[in-house]
Amino acid sequence: MFRRAQAAIRPQRRIRSILGLGLAVLLALPATAYTVAYFSTTSSGLARALVWRDADVMDYRRLPSRSMDASAAPLELEEAPVGTESLSSVVPGDDLATFLKQSETAAFIVIRNDDIAYEGYSTATTGTQP
Repeated sequence: MFRRAQAAIRPQRRIRSILGLGLAVLLALPATAYTVAYFSTTSSGLARALVWRDADVMDYRRLPSRSMDASAAPLELEEAPVGTESLSSVVPGDDLATFLKQSETAAFIVIRNDDIAYEGYSTATTGTQP
């Protein structure tokens, strides 16, 4: 009788071992994928999307960059305001200012025909600082 009980327990242990191993593999796969993505953020846009998820105003600190010398002949943009009424037709909601505030936009610049048609910043950001 004792041998029968032991024989009945062995398959249960085997099933538990297989289920435990399967669970460990299921937990290890996403962790491994995230770790590989984390160390690949300098070379892969997909890795950056997986690790950082959403874009924000501090992306300039994490994205690859390089220094450039100033142009000897920079393009000067003139202000040619078109008014926010014409821009409001392309954004959802009532008006552009409300849309930019609701979407937490830090800076919004519209350039049309080499002129600045609209330039707006949130209260926390100015045109001279990132």
